[in-house]
Amino acid sequence: MVYDRVRLSSQATEVANAVRSAGEVGKLIQELQLERLQAVSAWVHSTSSADYDQAITQVNDHVTRLLGGAVDGLSSDVRVALGHIGDLNIVRAQATAANPDWLAITSEYAATIKGLIDALHLERDVDVSTAAGRQVVGLDAVLRADEQISAERLVLTRRPARPICCQVEAMVPG
Repeated sequence: MVYDRVRLSSQATEVANAVRSAGEVGKLIQELQLERLQAVSAWVHSTSSADYDQAITQVNDHVTRLLGGAVDGLSSDVRVALGHIGDLNIVRAQATAANPDWLAITSEYAATIKGLIDALHLERDVDVSTAAGRQVVGLDAVLRADEQISAERLVLTRRPARPICCQVEAMVPG
């Protein structure tokens, strides 16, 4: 009986650490999603490249804080996933090119974000017969659904054949 209580206590601590990590990683995921949107927005000139650079800086600063110990108990898998954010530097440079490969860029962002969510292991060793366990599984589902929605929002942000300002000018009788 004592062993079972110690085991349950240990599991509760692990779940609490996972949820705490998920909160911080969730904030980082939102920053990555904003960075991805800023990349597309800068390309279609609806925002400045300085805004995109600021989004990159914000993500990099957040990663540095997390790896520096801002959250106790980050798993080694989360630390590895955080390290892969540096791999985005290649597509970050491509995003500011004249003719970026948007499929490659958005795919790399999506893979990085999915890697962060997967590294949290929110569904691992969770007792779904308890309310707390179901909430943890729900948190995993929310993170995944939010990323899917964010990624699909980019489909709506396509560069028109002619800049919008020119399309409007062509419609206004002159």
